[in-house]
Amino acid sequence: MAVSAGGQVFAASPSRGVLLTIPAPGAQGDRSATGPDAVAAQSVELDALRGARNVQVSAVGDTPVLLLDHARVLVPGNDPVALPEQDEKARLQQPSSDGVQALVATSRNLYRVPLSGADPVRATSKGGLEPSSPVQAGGCGYAVWSGAPRLATGSLE
Repeated sequence: MAVSAGGQVFAASPSRGVLLTIPAPGAQGDRSATGPDAVAAQSVELDALRGARNVQVSAVGDTPVLLLDHARVLVPGNDPVALPEQDEKARLQQPSSDGVQALVATSRNLYRVPLSGADPVRATSKGGLEPSSPVQAGGCGYAVWSGAPRLATGSLE
């Protein structure tokens, strides 16, 4: 589950292959849920999500982003994009207010994954042992690894 900067909630159900979106409080929409202030949740079936054993959910602006089985990035509306490496320690970025790409840190690398569905680009290979979830803010990306503490920062342009 992740909450976008705008307040939308995204939750994934791999067993059902469904991404659930709950609009931000005060959003306009279908008021038939429960009560005058409630807005109905929306669900989207995503075949690539069905059966995934490990799912991480985040958001870039109001766009949900999923990391499936430490190896594929899925943005609804696009086919999943394979990372150049599979790493059980891979971490999807924390939710960000905007951007045109998602960040994924592995034990060795930081990748920029365009929301358009284009191939991932390695942003840095300064990795260490254990990645934390990267952050993007103000057009810059930030990643840190424990073990042999390392920090990577840089423009996302």
